[in-house]
Amino acid sequence: MATLKDIRKRIKSVQSTEKITKAMKMVAASKLRKAQDSVKKSRPYSLSIEEVISYLAMRIKVQGEKKHPLLEVRPVKKVLLIVFTSDKGLCGGLNASIIKKTIFLYQKLSINHEKVSISTIGKKGYEAFKRINFNILHNYNNILSDYRYKKLVEISQSVSQEYILGLFDSVFLVYNKFISALTQKLCVNQIFPIVPAQLIKGTSPVSYKYEPDQWKLLSFLVPKYFSTIIYQAILESIASEHGARMTAMDNASRNAKEMIDSLTLQYNRARQAAITRELMEIIGGAEALN
Repeated sequence: MATLKDIRKRIKSVQSTEKITKAMKMVAASKLRKAQDSVKKSRPYSLSIEEVISYLAMRIKVQGEKKHPLLEVRPVKKVLLIVFTSDKGLCGGLNASIIKKTIFLYQKLSINHEKVSISTIGKKGYEAFKRINFNILHNYNNILSDYRYKKLVEISQSVSQEYILGLFDSVFLVYNKFISALTQKLCVNQIFPIVPAQLIKGTSPVSYKYEPDQWKLLSFLVPKYFSTIIYQAILESIASEHGARMTAMDNASRNAKEMIDSLTLQYNRARQAAITRELMEIIGGAEALN
């Protein structure tokens, strides 16, 4: 049975943990507000450029126009998964769900395709996939702490060039989309080849005149589209991380409080039992003397 001293030490230990979890919750809540604003401001632009590119891809498919290399569709033999996780833990099951989904995709795709590679953004994903000896092509360090658009353009240019050279036939992003502090949606989006928009039955694509010509427009828009999609995925991942951490630390703080209450009750009972035992010994001694 635990002594009073042991119970006091446990109470102090849990109280210290509670202070840490409360502080982490407040920090996460503060960062979440900023991250949430960034996500909401960037989403309209991201969705718009995605819509434009998918529509252009549809026109090219229907009208048989000259294709940009990044719009080329070929038999899928080599696949790249770009996986977004956090650099730090203590954010509930956020990273575990991404890693579990990626392992499932990797094993499934490996059955039907010649080669599956992974590029990681976030230390947690890299460490997990390295332990199980997955084929990690790239590990982009310190992106989540410094996600300037120029750095993401370099990543998108590198991946785009590898796609053009035929190192991959298909590219997917695996990340968490921010819904709310309590909810994050796991997303697997195909980036290359670009999925054409669906043409409404009985209609034909509108013909446009381009200035400059269509080829130059695509050469500018398609790489920008990829950079924007990666930037949006990082913003979504960061907001999801802060939301998940705030929720996890809130739950941890509540659990710590419940444990403190339980230990305090246990301490009071043990103390009362010790006092009662001492009184019984005194009374017994007095009776013996009489």
